[in-house]
Amino acid sequence: MEILNDGRIVLYNQIYKNYIENDNNVTEIIEEPVEILEPYGPEWLYSLSYNSGSRIEENGKLILILNDVKNIIKFTDRPDRLWSPLNKDQLCDLWNFNLNDESFYLDNPNGVINIDGENHVIEISKCRHFNDKLECEVKMISNGIIPKSFNQGSIFIDMKKDKHPDYHKITVEMADGTKFQTKSTWGKEGDTLKLEIDPKSHPAWTGIKRIRDSGAMVAIMKNHLKED
Repeated sequence: MEILNDGRIVLYNQIYKNYIENDNNVTEIIEEPVEILEPYGPEWLYSLSYNSGSRIEENGKLILILNDVKNIIKFTDRPDRLWSPLNKDQLCDLWNFNLNDESFYLDNPNGVINIDGENHVIEISKCRHFNDKLECEVKMISNGIIPKSFNQGSIFIDMKKDKHPDYHKITVEMADGTKFQTKSTWGKEGDTLKLEIDPKSHPAWTGIKRIRDSGAMVAIMKNHLKED
């Protein structure tokens, strides 16, 4: 694996070639790029806990009211492993319209609410708070009925859909003109990525290592002594 200056990650496959050169056994380890991964920011997920709650229906809408909401955090998946506490304003702001953030306004998230030990999968279309209460307008995804009143539990909210990068086939053109196909998040389906520096062309990054056996090294030393 190699991390480029622009943050892209190149994954390699090692190919071993054995041959004899000047009576020496030589093993070449050639590293060929097989995949290029684009850098993406952390993908945040959210969770919170509550002490009690209730379910109401208004004008055909299902609303959950959660009391004494606390332990609101956001965290990332691998490999970042980051986390940060949130307040209720920060959480509810995720459903406000803002083109410059990761708003849930146009793409409502799914969530899992745990009620008395039972999980219910929901879509959360709105979220607002009043003091320690959190009011969420939801739609049921999983089967089952949320009771009119319930005890303490927790909610897990998935990441914004657009944070999952599109993974598609592209063509990579090496500095010497050779090409190969791989899957990447770079560009769009069918694009060609031209590399100006790659393992085949740059002297500081050839990806080729030569390993000579001990017998060959002895022969080289003898030849060197004869020349002297």
